[in-house]
Amino acid sequence: MEARHISNDSDEAGMLARTLIELFQTGVRGEDALREMVKAT
Repeated sequence: MEARHISNDSDEAGMLARTLIELFQTGVRGEDALREMVKAT
């Protein structure tokens, strides 16, 4: 599995966190599903 190497306090980390929260709030719960949806962005 490919990992993103980003700093915890970077803008990219913040954008990734926001995206994951939005997906989770819309009902996406599975780790694999979240990973695939984030990869598509």
